[in-house]
Amino acid sequence: MAEAFGTFRDRYTRFFRTKTRDSAPIAGRHLQGPTQAEDCTFAEIADVVENGFAQQFQHFITNSPWQHEPVIAQIGAEGPQA
Repeated sequence: MAEAFGTFRDRYTRFFRTKTRDSAPIAGRHLQGPTQAEDCTFAEIADVVENGFAQQFQHFITNSPWQHEPVIAQIGAEGPQA
């Protein structure tokens, strides 16, 4: 299962990189959280993810320079069997 998740995560890393910043490692850790945490709060995700920090995840969602639209478009393009 970890290998399948890594493959999934790796398909999306390009969306979390800019010329000056790479937020892909944080994105990958954040994506693991909802699959493991009972509640999808930043604190719960940080508790179950290795090297997780609630403030870092919150910053990733609210302040990092990535756009959610291309991520959603990619998910839609892959469909439910990706």
